[in-house]
Amino acid sequence: MKKQILVVGLGIFGKNVALRLAEKGADVIVIDKNEEELKEIADQVAQAIHGDATDERMLRSLGINDIDVAIVSIGDESPGGVGTSILASMLLKEVCNAKRIIVKGINRRHAEILYRLGVDKVVFPEKEIAERLADTLIHPSILEVLALSPEYNIAEIVTSEKFVDKTIREIDFRAKYNVTVLGIRRKMPYIRDNGETDFEEKFIILPSADEEIKEGDTLLIIGKEKDIKEIEKI
Repeated sequence: MKKQILVVGLGIFGKNVALRLAEKGADVIVIDKNEEELKEIADQVAQAIHGDATDERMLRSLGINDIDVAIVSIGDESPGGVGTSILASMLLKEVCNAKRIIVKGINRRHAEILYRLGVDKVVFPEKEIAERLADTLIHPSILEVLALSPEYNIAEIVTSEKFVDKTIREIDFRAKYNVTVLGIRRKMPYIRDNGETDFEEKFIILPSADEEIKEGDTLLIIGKEKDIKEIEKI
């Protein structure tokens, strides 16, 4: 059964989340007060509703119940904007019986209030993108970072020359660097039908301790942020 996801607000964040979820096969319903924004994606989502998500009567008239996830992407820094986001979140939980609510955060105080009201997750997409960009500029050998918690990250890093032609056992990532290798991304050469050499990407999930690191590999590792940054210096 498809997941039913409700997205409120078609700003840059809301629109892109809605479209991506629809591409992945979710049953996406969007609500926005701007008819032009709705028209742009109406044929790509399950349902596009013109309305105000802070209007309880409007929400009840839709008859939308047991939503798997509700994503709220409305409001701004003004007191009224913050209130709009909070009210919509409360109504979605009460009226639409949303099992999980994710809200685009406006500021720290906004996030604190939302968590007290029972919202499951508050995200700050602009802040997260800015931090990722800064990390890749300061640490160019770290290709991508996914924060699991305030302390632990998953990162994809360029393999140091020091690791090439050695096995994971020989390098001993856990003991020496306090990280675990989750995967290896590797380009494998092959001969095309016309005789030319080309490359295809192979991803080795949970490689064995005897897997040898090759030149050009990138490693997917998990560990504390400080330990991942230490490996970047090698």
